[in-house]
Amino acid sequence: HVVIYGDPTQQKVWRELDDALTQTYDGHRIAGAAIDSGYLTEYVYQFTKPRSSRRVFAIKGQAGMGKPLTTKPKPVGRTRTPMYTVGVDTAKRTIYSRLKLTSGEGYIHFSVDQDEEYFFQLTAEKMVTKYRRGFPIMEFVKTRERNEALDCLAYAYAALDNLNVKLAALASKRATKHNAAIPAEPEKSALMPTEKPTRKRTTRSRKKGNYVTRLK
Repeated sequence: HVVIYGDPTQQKVWRELDDALTQTYDGHRIAGAAIDSGYLTEYVYQFTKPRSSRRVFAIKGQAGMGKPLTTKPKPVGRTRTPMYTVGVDTAKRTIYSRLKLTSGEGYIHFSVDQDEEYFFQLTAEKMVTKYRRGFPIMEFVKTRERNEALDCLAYAYAALDNLNVKLAALASKRATKHNAAIPAEPEKSALMPTEKPTRKRTTRSRKKGNYVTRLK
């Protein structure tokens, strides 16, 4: 989680963002990014369009339960910039359900460098039931002003979905590669390939009448 300070109408901030997106983190490069185009829309379009080949896309959040997590990018604006819609409530609902997990599939790993404020922002909303025209509707509402960490994680989750990564197949492939790298121990009764079987040969001495066992 990187915070860039400055005025987003200045190119210096966008250069710092581009630098952050091209860095490696724990040996891993960023495979995709989603940037909210709800604020300073044209600036976002100017930044994302030439970087679409790097899967850096403009997005637009869409509230409401039951919305798809992401849609296919569509060209928008006069520059025909690729942009996709994100079902933010769908993303947040998934994130909050996974925050309850303590291990296993879906468990979220966080950097030990995150401070308390990060987690306050991450849990800055709650899901409530409201009634409109007599019908119950579930929606997220803020419990504190700042919620950037939650928005960033929701958009990162949307970017992952847009990449269409087959996580189960990837995990299986990595597990197979890891197991192949560990040499299997030979069974105790098995002979090593370089060894030759040992045969015993018993001969009798004519002079003394004793027996001698030789290994051949």
